[in-house]
Amino acid sequence: MRRSPMLAAAVVLALAVSLSYAGDAAESVAAPGLSIMPLGDSITVGEGGLTGDGYRADLWKQLRPGHPGLRFVGSQRAGSQAWQRYEGHSGWTIDRIRQPLGTWLYAAQPNLILLHIGTNDLRWTDAEAESAPARLGLLLDDIQRDVPGIPVLLATLVPATDPVIQQRVERYNAAMPDVIRDRPQVKLVRMDAVTPADIADDVHPNDHGYALMAQQWAGGVRAVANTVPEHLTYRAPVAAR
Repeated sequence: MRRSPMLAAAVVLALAVSLSYAGDAAESVAAPGLSIMPLGDSITVGEGGLTGDGYRADLWKQLRPGHPGLRFVGSQRAGSQAWQRYEGHSGWTIDRIRQPLGTWLYAAQPNLILLHIGTNDLRWTDAEAESAPARLGLLLDDIQRDVPGIPVLLATLVPATDPVIQQRVERYNAAMPDVIRDRPQVKLVRMDAVTPADIADDVHPNDHGYALMAQQWAGGVRAVANTVPEHLTYRAPVAAR
């Protein structure tokens, strides 16, 4: 499907502002195989690794044989597979991801989302860390508002080497089952295989850590791949119409 110059401009604009939505603005599109959006912060970008691929290259290699129509989608490109896109933004919090989310989803039209988010919400104060699960729930609701029925694989956060941050990570991860309990489109993918030895700095995995993440993601994707809806409705931001 060809995108208009107006839509491209709207994607750029949405990086800074949150766009409003019209109730009747929607587009129903057939799902072309697996169209995956890796969504999150610098860990989705791949910081801490040597290649800039993060978990994406290994995940692609594991999934591609069983899913020849596989695509990774999003507004960003980096790493050795720069033709494969993603939606990772270094330093972004849950609330900041929420602002342009609808525009990203409408532009990329994924049918499966891989979400690893919350690390930056835990790095500064206990108060922000304690409210992070509630804000995560709002983000998950935003996704379902913008693309009703889209499956979301939600990762537990990888560990931190800073002991204060790690305590917050443990509390945040422990809250995730309650966050998703009444959100049936969301499935939890545990990143317990990643250990502090797999962290390059305070929070970013090294290449071995990213390889372990890819394995966990691959298992999660395979578990839901046959349930990805054949048609999804993407709500259009007002500025994109």
